[in-house]
Amino acid sequence: MHEHAIENGSLMHRWREEDCRLDSLSVLDVQCYPCEAHAQSWHLDAGCGLVLRSQAVFEVLAEKAA
Repeated sequence: MHEHAIENGSLMHRWREEDCRLDSLSVLDVQCYPCEAHAQSWHLDAGCGLVLRSQAVFEVLAEKAA
């Protein structure tokens, strides 16, 4: 996931909790299209082995002529 974030120029944050030996990672990746924006996030928590992924799609609608 770290390599994916670097390749795509995604925002990322690494952290380590006091009681864990491994780093955790959060990644935010955004793709822009002519009428849409896609946002995806991943949170990899090494302390409990959790991977949480969320996604949002924003669509720009053209205004209707009056």
